[in-house]
Amino acid sequence: MLLPAHWQTVGVLLGAWWCGARVTDDPNGAQVLFQPPQPIIPVLKSLRVVALDPLGRGLSAPPPNAYDYLNEARVSGDDFIPRPTTSP
Repeated sequence: MLLPAHWQTVGVLLGAWWCGARVTDDPNGAQVLFQPPQPIIPVLKSLRVVALDPLGRGLSAPPPNAYDYLNEARVSGDDFIPRPTTSP
């Protein structure tokens, strides 16, 4: 995650922790990368761009090979069921 201190960053972090993801600020080896619209870091992994708009608007045109986090999250239901956790 390469996002600054912002209210949308909180939503991304809470969603990641809720589904059991490990969050890091190192994009090397990440399966999904969340970053602001500029500058775009070219990656071969799944790229999510967070617009960081004060009113929560998404991007009008996301960069190629990237998903606009806000536009994707807006149409998703709130019915995520995490996998059961196992103890070591």
